[in-house]
Amino acid sequence: MLTQLPWDWSNLISLSSNDLIEFNAENLISKVDRNTIEFANIKFKIGSVVYQNASSDDIINGFKELNTLFDFIRVIEVLLKTTVISLKSSPDLCKFEPQIADFIKICYWYNNLKNISTVEHRRKELRSRLCKGLLYNLEKGKVTIDVSNLTDEEIKSRVNSALEIIRNTRLQEKSRKILRTLNTYLDYINVCISELMFPALANELNFDVDFTPANNPYDFDMIIDGHSTQIKTLFSYQQFPIDEIEKRKQEIYLKRSVELRDMYEKKMITWEYVAEEVLEYIKTKCFTKINDTLRQKAEIIILDGTRTIPGLLLNYHYTDDSEFVKIHDSFEKAMNNIAAGFTNIIFASTAYDTNFRISTLVIRVPVEKVNQINDSAKDKITII
Repeated sequence: MLTQLPWDWSNLISLSSNDLIEFNAENLISKVDRNTIEFANIKFKIGSVVYQNASSDDIINGFKELNTLFDFIRVIEVLLKTTVISLKSSPDLCKFEPQIADFIKICYWYNNLKNISTVEHRRKELRSRLCKGLLYNLEKGKVTIDVSNLTDEEIKSRVNSALEIIRNTRLQEKSRKILRTLNTYLDYINVCISELMFPALANELNFDVDFTPANNPYDFDMIIDGHSTQIKTLFSYQQFPIDEIEKRKQEIYLKRSVELRDMYEKKMITWEYVAEEVLEYIKTKCFTKINDTLRQKAEIIILDGTRTIPGLLLNYHYTDDSEFVKIHDSFEKAMNNIAAGFTNIIFASTAYDTNFRISTLVIRVPVEKVNQINDSAKDKITII
């Protein structure tokens, strides 16, 4: 288990109360050592935050290539903006996860996949999700300032004028709409991580990985060793709750996470308890997503439960295990136990640790002839 945070904010050039974060776009990313990278003036321990086999060079190479395809400076500005919003509810900056960490994960996992001949299909989807309509909506209040040939006092005056414009714009817009768009965008980023990470892990483990174009009759995410596979990312709550229902979801998650931490410290988390909680979650929360996936003709389903209580529980169960990545056996089980009338689900969860932790288990679900599951299947769901 981590004994200290795997990121360091101390080099952030400017974090001010006027809602501005400054960073040097010309020197945005730099290598500190093989396992440490500085990105947007925040230092990250790569093995803990990204993946135990990742290196600074992998992330930098992925960033360079992606930055030739998209204007990712815009994405980074949005992620840093979420930091300012979070500060309003938590003034202790070091205690919450910097959203920019998600971007360096995207850089690494994309770099791991870029030599697959069909990666262009995944790249197009990445560009569509991160660099189109939603990003434009989030940038509406952005103001550009030309500071060339200006004195410090003139620059200060220009900044103050720009801030006034931004504040007036925000007063005219509905803050709830802005936060709703931001929540959707942050969800998309996490979906992108899932849809890059799992095929990259399969590729690293020498499974044959192929991507398919989005205009196929059936829109599954990838093919692993000949098996159509769909990835779904699960969320328990919105990062910025916009109503009482979402606030309550967040409160429940935070309360349960504290309870699980207490159970872990008291050595009360047994495999039987983990299995019971995961299966109950699948039965009560995931049938709609599973049926959507079955309609896309997927043979294997990967559910990324990182941001769910069962996912947190699964990682707590394995916290003291020295094997940080538990996914090879799950890929093997899911592919080797394909049978008529059933679909296999890999339930996965990731966590920051001494080395980045990836925990999984495989669930078998009975499927009707019409490629759907219904309530009658609940009692027949098993872990294999």
